[in-house]
Amino acid sequence: PDENIIAKTTIEKARFIWETKELFKEKIKEEEIEYLFNEIEMPLSVVLADMEFTGVKIDSNTLKEMGENIKIKIEEITKEIHEIAGENFNI
Repeated sequence: PDENIIAKTTIEKARFIWETKELFKEKIKEEEIEYLFNEIEMPLSVVLADMEFTGVKIDSNTLKEMGENIKIKIEEITKEIHEIAGENFNI
């Protein structure tokens, strides 16, 4: 992607965060979720950012197998729904 577009998008996101932070601080306090935000969400954001930056290792064979199992399960559930409904339709 074009570096200028990435930079512009990043600046726009940063500006939005800066301009709305007080509104969100008030909403967090109003909803009484300061603990959730400060002790769970913010520390987790560091972990997620690191994962996004460095990537995560996956076992492609396991992932493929999981995908196949999910496909089979979806087909079974679809068949059951159609049997219950008495007709085939796009779920």
